Amino acid sequence: TLFGKIRSIGKSTLVMDDQVMDEVLVKAELIQSFEKEIMGLYYQLTLVNGQEVKGTMIKRYKEGLDLETEHLGIISLSNYEITEMKVIEQKNVRGGQYWFANPNNTRYFFAPSAMNLRKGEGYYQNSYILANSVNYGLTNYFSIGGMVVLPIAALLTPKLGFRVTDRLHLGAGCIVGILPDPSVAGIAYGLATYGSAEHNLTLGTGMFFFEGQLENRPIITVNGMTRISRRLALVTENWIVPLSRYTYENGVEEMEDYYYTAISYGMRLMSERITFDFALINSKDIVEFLIIGFLVAALLKGAAAKAKATAP
Repeated sequence: TLFGKIRSIGKSTLVMDDQVMDEVLVKAELIQSFEKEIMGLYYQLTLVNGQEVKGTMIKRYKEGLDLETEHLGIISLSNYEITEMKVIEQKNVRGGQYWFANPNNTRYFFAPSAMNLRKGEGYYQNSYILANSVNYGLTNYFSIGGMVVLPIAALLTPKLGFRVTDRLHLGAGCIVGILPDPSVAGIAYGLATYGSAEHNLTLGTGMFFFEGQLENRPIITVNGMTRISRRLALVTENWIVPLSRYTYENGVEEMEDYYYTAISYGMRLMSERITFDFALINSKDIVEFLIIGFLVAALLKGAAAKAKATAP
């Protein structure tokens, strides 16, 4: 990494006045990238020890620079300590604070959005200690994952996701479970997500299958997320599920099909790498004796970090 003023750029070489080695001539084929430094912009610096530091550059001198950070105040760094510098877009800096990207835009509490993990990203999720899942992006469009619910079942969760426009994503996948019987059951689903990673709404529909038999009525989900502060988002996940029940009329027993609706609402506490979800579930039956609903989700999730542990 070189720091200095670029004197000239040719087809095959770049000449610069380096702040340490004076005049330097660099072959173009050896240059990976270069950026113009501007006072007052927000930067992310990677140091030789692997630490990342973020802040506003307030002074640049021959041997290094001064950075005004959120938690450490003004710090001075020498050129020898810095391995990489990149500007953080102004839209991600609000009130002098860095708003990291939503680390879990691919999932609500349990249901997925149509947004997909990028290649090399993955996360681990835990719910109530007994339910543990992992997901990993094999490509920018396809991820694979699994969940173990002790001691009940093991689930496989492949998923496809594509960005159609800046605000529309489409996806499809399935949840395949192996039950203790043993028997195989699951849900094949499709998704449409509208919005950004910070504020979005997802409509999903799926068909339940069991031992080769496909349910003839779809499951419908309507889920949403909105980020209201740097570390807090509101999340809702709602299910409309086909069920059947026996009814008796004039002494005759009949099977009746109907849909049951369950709604959930809660919050997501966020950091750059880890989120914690807390949610309540409610329905027309639950509200009769507990108006706020039952606790349904307490989820800890190590989020969408690249396999090489760099920020997404």
